[in-house]
Amino acid sequence: GTASKDVTTGSAPPPPAEYEVIFAGDSITAAGTTPAGSATGPSNPDGGLKYALTSQWATTFFVHSSGDWKYSTNVGVSGENTTQLLARIDSITALDGNMIACMSGTNDVGQGVPVETTKSNWTAIAAAVLSAGKRLFIFPCAYTNYVGQPVDALTTYDEINAHLLTIANGSDDIAIAAIPAEFNALITSNTVDFGRVSYDGTHLTNFGGMLRGKNSHSALDAWAPSTRTKSNIIPPFSDTL
Repeated sequence: GTASKDVTTGSAPPPPAEYEVIFAGDSITAAGTTPAGSATGPSNPDGGLKYALTSQWATTFFVHSSGDWKYSTNVGVSGENTTQLLARIDSITALDGNMIACMSGTNDVGQGVPVETTKSNWTAIAAAVLSAGKRLFIFPCAYTNYVGQPVDALTTYDEINAHLLTIANGSDDIAIAAIPAEFNALITSNTVDFGRVSYDGTHLTNFGGMLRGKNSHSALDAWAPSTRTKSNIIPPFSDTL
């Protein structure tokens, strides 16, 4: 039977010979980060995680893993919710690459999408990825902290993440990263620590991005052969600002 994943550490099945990763999701995926050293500057025009590979949470996606991962493409869309992601999932699975790394659900909460719809969408997204013969790596929703967010936002994220864990436990071809507990504690602190991880309550600073990426490494290591080594990856920034 399928071994149960652990929401604390993440979990993943044995790997294929090589991973070529397609990133999908919302603005956190699409925009990557602002330039290093800037809290509010414009996003790099080269775009998304292609830029973030040298600066932010995707860097740690790769660097904290013992494996050698190949970046395929980034198809994140700013403002997208899971209904919109599901509508285009077939075009995403048709892209070159054998694994889709996906973070989606944050906008559902902010846009008032019913949580049952979000959960149903995620079930369908996962099924579509598996039907296309690809593997799925899920990033749980992180907490947000912005003016006007729904009062039940954090409990809704918890409910979505519990469903994501159920999805991951249903297939050896789906892995899930650990819940970003350290990030969640900082962004909800309402102290100076808030600004260490986010510049607007949703999007990530470089340090916040590294915390998010770091939460994937246990699952990535389980998916990556221990004999493989990293190459051509720029090390992440310091863990201090």
